[in-house]
Amino acid sequence: MHKNIFISYGHGAYQENVHRVAEDLRGYGFNVFFDADYLKQGDWETIIDEHIVSSKYFLFFVSEKSTSPEGYCLNELCRAGESNSIIIPILVDDAKVPLSINKYQRLFFKECFDGKGGLLDGKYKDFLCQLVSIVSGNIRLGYADEDVRLETMLKPISSKDFVYRYYDSFCGRREAFEQFERF
Repeated sequence: MHKNIFISYGHGAYQENVHRVAEDLRGYGFNVFFDADYLKQGDWETIIDEHIVSSKYFLFFVSEKSTSPEGYCLNELCRAGESNSIIIPILVDDAKVPLSINKYQRLFFKECFDGKGGLLDGKYKDFLCQLVSIVSGNIRLGYADEDVRLETMLKPISSKDFVYRYYDSFCGRREAFEQFERF
C-alpha cells in the first residue's frame, strides 16, 4: 500500500493527537507527511508543496488554528484543491469549515477527546478505523448535503415495492369510467 497522505493541522493544543493519527496511519503502511518530521530539512515551503502535490489524500484537521488567516494551513488547502488531492475535512473543535470544502462530508475527531484533551480509546479506534477505510479506498466520502445524509440514515425503500403492493387492487382510468357508467 503506497498511498501518500498529507496532514494539515494548526500547531497547538491538538498537535500531539494529530501526530498520533499520523503515526497510526504509518503503522498501517501509509506514506504520511507530518510537517514536524520534515521542517528542519531546508526550504520548508518547497518541501510542503512537493508533498501536497504528490499526495492522494489531504487530511485537513479543521480547528480555530488551522482556519486562521494568519496561519499556513489555508494555503496548503488551496494547493491540495489545485492538485486534485482527495480532501478529507476532520473536525477538531467548533471552528467553521472553510467554504471551499464545506460541501464535503467530514470526520469528527473532536468526539474522540475527553474533557481534558486526552483521547478516548474506544472513540479513537472507531475514528481511526473509519479513516483507514477511507484512505484504503474501501469507503468513499460523499458530500455533506442533507439529502445524502438522509438517504444514508433512512435507507429508502424501492418505489417498485411500494407501487406493486397496491397493484392487485389497481383499476385504471378506463375501468373506473366503465364502472361509473354501469352504476
